[in-house]
Amino acid sequence: MSDSERPEGSPSGSDERKSRKRPVTPPRAVPIPGAAESSSLPPWVAGGSPAKFVSHDELMKMTNELENMELVHEIAIDPNFQIPDVPANALQRCVRETMHRAYYNQLRRDLAKDPPELEFCFGFLMELKAMILDDILTAQHTRLKGEINTMLDEPKLREKLAENTLDVMEVMKYIIDLCSRLCSPVRDDKVAELRTKDDLIDLFQYVNIC
Repeated sequence: MSDSERPEGSPSGSDERKSRKRPVTPPRAVPIPGAAESSSLPPWVAGGSPAKFVSHDELMKMTNELENMELVHEIAIDPNFQIPDVPANALQRCVRETMHRAYYNQLRRDLAKDPPELEFCFGFLMELKAMILDDILTAQHTRLKGEINTMLDEPKLREKLAENTLDVMEVMKYIIDLCSRLCSPVRDDKVAELRTKDDLIDLFQYVNIC
């Protein structure tokens, strides 16, 4: 039946379809427990609290307390951890120096134990070996590379470490001898100074500086 044939007052087909549509429910605000009604911050900001800024004195205090954190020791023995060589500013330099100090203080405590803990020393020696092989020697140093791989054989040194017979100082003396053979003459004074050090921690620190 066409719309023109429908009795007056009868709804058309389009009117019937419109009447069958569900009414749209208007959106309702969902209350958030604990949210302050008077806060000007959005409700998704936790607690509606303003940002807290740390003063310079508080930051320096946290930096000093870093020395006492045992976490520093875990960072120290991670071979993938590196500290940037060039601090961007005085604060970064202060943090770096504090971490280095804590790093070596923890190492002294490790060496003072009975028996001493030498895991970090072992990792340090292997890093020096890798540095010499990868960064100093060239493809022409075939014989010297073979010598180093023999003298600083990782499985053999690790076996000595497990047996508590690893002489770290003797290994360091061999590395210093390598430095004297590989370094240019202008560095002879620094190599000579390395030979005078009998404290293992001082030796590690000086090697890091050289």
